[in-house]
Amino acid sequence: MSPTKAAIAALIKASHTAGETEVWSTNLHGEAVIAQYVHMMDSVITGQRVTTFRVAVLKKRENGEWHVANNIIA
Repeated sequence: MSPTKAAIAALIKASHTAGETEVWSTNLHGEAVIAQYVHMMDSVITGQRVTTFRVAVLKKRENGEWHVANNIIA
């Protein structure tokens, strides 16, 4: 069973040091979940809001917990 969008957003958020995460879509592919999401944060250098579109691959560990295995900026 794949994690909910809220659980995926929490896992992805934990992998970033700052900003907000909004999961757009998920796709179960075998033992992995592919999540498309937007990461938004305020830039200290420019003082503007920076939005990046990303893809994360989540995999299930042997103990059944999900983790972010790969995080790609698209």
